[in-house]
Amino acid sequence: MKDLINWHELSRRLSGNGQNIRPNKIPKKYEKKIARLLKILEAWERWQNRA
Repeated sequence: MKDLINWHELSRRLSGNGQNIRPNKIPKKYEKKIARLLKILEAWERWQNRA
């Protein structure tokens, strides 16, 4: 799922800087939001594979 995310844009929207959040380095401050996003993407993947 991490391949689907544009990490630069996600980082820019959450932190205001495109370099703060990366797939291999997620600051503790944003861990819950990113975990929720990954769960939503996993649910979307399961849903779209049924079609």
